[in-house]
Amino acid sequence: MIEDLKRVWGSQPSALSRLILINVFVFLFISVLHVLLTLAGGKGVYQVILSYLRLSPDVGVFISRPWTLITYFFLHEGFFHILFNLLFFFWFGRIVLDFLGSDRVIHLYLLGGVAAGLFFMIAYNHVPYYAEDLQITRLQGSSGSVYAVVAGAATLAPNYEFRLFLIGSVKIKYIAIFCLVLSFFRIVGTNAGGELAHLGGGLMGYLYISQLQKGNDWGKPIAWILSLFNPKPNKPKPRHKKPKSKNSGSKEADIDKILDKISKSGYGSLSAQEKDLLFRESSKGKKN
Repeated sequence: MIEDLKRVWGSQPSALSRLILINVFVFLFISVLHVLLTLAGGKGVYQVILSYLRLSPDVGVFISRPWTLITYFFLHEGFFHILFNLLFFFWFGRIVLDFLGSDRVIHLYLLGGVAAGLFFMIAYNHVPYYAEDLQITRLQGSSGSVYAVVAGAATLAPNYEFRLFLIGSVKIKYIAIFCLVLSFFRIVGTNAGGELAHLGGGLMGYLYISQLQKGNDWGKPIAWILSLFNPKPNKPKPRHKKPKSKNSGSKEADIDKILDKISKSGYGSLSAQEKDLLFRESSKGKKN
């Protein structure tokens, strides 16, 4: 089993697999800890530990625990909570992964989680309806990050279709709109904080892909931060520069046109030649 996990962790492309595995590992650790502490009569200790991982909308509490803006979206307690979050993440994350590569999946997931947490905090501190629950409400779970990926995939390839049981083929833009509208109607319900996180994450997903299509990569700061933890080994400089292919510029232009076409008309609108070019260029990126 350990070898299988190592193989999945080290496989390429790995962004989707690694993020899913991190969430699963944290879930299993928290679940085991809950059982052991409950049996030992330390249920209160368990709640204290969670309080240092969940995100509080109270600014005073957050300032004393700023890391919770990250830890909260890796924290799940209920089995079905993590199951549905990771299923959605896998389905829509594959689209982002295939079209934009592993790095963009990571950037979208992290930016979505941070945006969802900030949106949650702003709402609870400025909307009178939530004032009474400011001190007791806490946020946990990856759904804000997942909704960022859902909205991002729908913005990137709105006419991409999923086959749904008993319904048939549905374009993902309609799935994303349905999920976000449903969350909006629920922001006055029992899980108001979670629904607000969905909206914040979804907004970030849309903005991230929209800006990326305009040439603005909001993920660069995250790429720089992550590079600090994963420095690349120094490679010897080649004595002779490799001549640049004359076709490299035209290929980049062709890829840009294909991505624009996907965004407007969906993946199914591509010709066989365009699909082949996209697949070959994507395969090159995955090997890097």
